[in-house]
Amino acid sequence: EIFALAKEMKFTDVNNFSERFLKTASVMEKNLSLFQSVCKHVDIITTIIEYLNNIGMQLMFDNKYEYKKDDVVLLVIFTISEIYKGLDNTMDVFLENAILRHSVLETRYKHLRNEVISYTNEIILLADADLYAVINYFKIELPLHLNKIWIQEPIKEKFLWLMEEYFGMSNLRADINTFRTKNELFTAGIPDKMKIVSIWTEDIVFAKNLATSLNRDILFINTYMDFHCGVVLLPYTKIFDKTLHKWCKSNLDDCIKKPNVQKSIVYNLFYDGMWQQPVESTYWVHNDCQWANATSEDVNKCINSAEKGFKIWSTKPITFRVQMLSKFASILRCNGKSVLADIISTDIKFSYIYQNSLSCSQSGGLEVTKIRNPKGVIILKAKDETVLFHQLTQILTIGNSVIVICDTNSCSLAPYCNMLSASAIPSGVINLLSNEDLNELEIALCGTSYESYAEQFFSENNMEKVYMNLTIPKQIILPLK
Repeated sequence: EIFALAKEMKFTDVNNFSERFLKTASVMEKNLSLFQSVCKHVDIITTIIEYLNNIGMQLMFDNKYEYKKDDVVLLVIFTISEIYKGLDNTMDVFLENAILRHSVLETRYKHLRNEVISYTNEIILLADADLYAVINYFKIELPLHLNKIWIQEPIKEKFLWLMEEYFGMSNLRADINTFRTKNELFTAGIPDKMKIVSIWTEDIVFAKNLATSLNRDILFINTYMDFHCGVVLLPYTKIFDKTLHKWCKSNLDDCIKKPNVQKSIVYNLFYDGMWQQPVESTYWVHNDCQWANATSEDVNKCINSAEKGFKIWSTKPITFRVQMLSKFASILRCNGKSVLADIISTDIKFSYIYQNSLSCSQSGGLEVTKIRNPKGVIILKAKDETVLFHQLTQILTIGNSVIVICDTNSCSLAPYCNMLSASAIPSGVINLLSNEDLNELEIALCGTSYESYAEQFFSENNMEKVYMNLTIPKQIILPLK
């Protein structure tokens, strides 16, 4: 009967998702008891309806989006799927048909739905946590989908006893870790995986400070996967909007040639903070200079360098990053590159947007705090040196690392790599790959042509929009009493 409702829905424009969201919400409201019959909790359906109505109205009237419009639609679908997780596929099939069938997003959704399961889910129980409240939430959420439970040492035994008393240990599949201090909670994130954590403590100020400092994507305080009021979107864009595709296969090596003539000027690759000869000693000659021709092995080494650099650079305070970039600008100026130095000095003002990026809103019983975090490893190519340095500064100020790629038709960072080293920017933050034919290299790193890849970051001449594109949101959710 629910399947039939979706098939009966007609739309004047199948790609008008505002209409589809609102009409789907209306159908569910009119058939509330039918939909509630397939859910274990009656408020699941009302929460889904809230999401559909809220986002449907936003799509209709609001022109300012944290995400691209298409991404918003997919984020809603995937977030809602978490609300009814563990049920049969009735709701999945209904929503897919009601919102996505025959639309431009249907194929993309089918491609992505198996990837979005990649996230880690943790709970942190501090010594003053209300363990009975935790147990009550577990009752609602069973079966538990936890990767790890962090328990402060003084309450470990009581928690284990309660879990045994209420559920039996067979229901506790998560990895249990005991900790003494909060520093033990600062674990590295897993690339391309969304990280969710729930913090339980009576000290709300401490919880907010802890949440702000932890390397996680979405953090609940004294609640667990709370989606009431339809205001929280899980940041699945971290999974399906990757900045680095890492698809480097051996066919990149097919056209590589070794020159017979050795030139006096040689530009090698640059990663791990130093010049690197290509693994296969592969070069090409241009303007009487010898340029490194990166092979697949070189690319993989460079990717590893950039990922290590990102882990270091992204954790540094904005003041440190600005200081390092200012030093680089000074070195450029001393070497007669005043125009490029001025670009950096101007664009590091980008940091003021970053410093003021925290926002806090209250809606329907939840306080949602949003912070913007750097996105990861960004690929950069430019034909003009001024464009290269504008975009390079924006990428680095936020805390991303970068791989600059170049050929004979694009601008190289090679003349400036020694200056970068002298400025003490950590190794791996800035990397350089060159290749005589960039097409395969672009596909390997970007998953598409560079022009299409760059549109997601630099399509608009608006510094705040570029900032949004180069970062991902971190959300802290606190229920209001």
